[in-house]
Amino acid sequence: RAEVYYQLASPAREVTVDILDSTGELVRSFSSTREPWQPMRSSVGQVINNERWGSATPVTPPSTGAGLHRFVWDLMYPPAADFPGLRSRDANVNGPIAPPGAYQVRVMADGRSAMGSFDIQKDPRLVGVTREDLEAQFALDMRVHQRTNDLTSAVLQIRRIKESVDDRIQRASDQRLSREGTELKEHLTSVEGDLYQFRTQTDDDIKHFGHKLFDKFQHVTGVIRSDDSRPTRATYQVLDELEPMLDAQLSRLNQILSEELARFNRLLEERGLPPIRVAS
Repeated sequence: RAEVYYQLASPAREVTVDILDSTGELVRSFSSTREPWQPMRSSVGQVINNERWGSATPVTPPSTGAGLHRFVWDLMYPPAADFPGLRSRDANVNGPIAPPGAYQVRVMADGRSAMGSFDIQKDPRLVGVTREDLEAQFALDMRVHQRTNDLTSAVLQIRRIKESVDDRIQRASDQRLSREGTELKEHLTSVEGDLYQFRTQTDDDIKHFGHKLFDKFQHVTGVIRSDDSRPTRATYQVLDELEPMLDAQLSRLNQILSEELARFNRLLEERGLPPIRVAS
């Protein structure tokens, strides 16, 4: 981890801590305006929005009070899209660990900024593992992570649209609108179910209901992160097999949105109801 110390002469309205790589490219940004993490629990009392469940590791926002402060970066890149109750047995949606190299930190408080620099060193205990090996590991980890984000973002999009469909059906007592909306939701749920096992609520549910694409990508992530070394050829091969499966489901989703959602939106406009917008 990297510890960042900064001092404020007076309280600030907003403090941001930015981590940048050696080229100045933003790695991750943390803001004091972000809502503090609060545990959410399932019906049986399990915390369902932390890294042990499958979500991202909770982050403590930078402090804004006057005085000396310490902020800790866990060396992770930003997490994939997340939602409470996201369940995984093999990994979580945390981003990859930053590889060895030179980094910069920028602390901003109400428009004023200060810069610093630091290095991430290779663990000296990794005998026989080169920096190139770790960079290859990071590159593959990031590739899987980005595809995981594509998947979880699609699940979130599907859920938002289904909630909007329910809202429109409730606002209009119209049989045709209800029928079309119900069919649209069924098709969206079919894609969601191939992407993510939404019936998973407890530790054993994945075993009971079966793995979906999310679980398979998470297993690849777990394999990559299980050891600090160059990934095996088999890991690349598995990912090469999984990516077309994900692309097929995302294409299927896009077709539903471009055809069925567009048709449903025309019905909404005919009835004076606001159409359902798809976030870009």
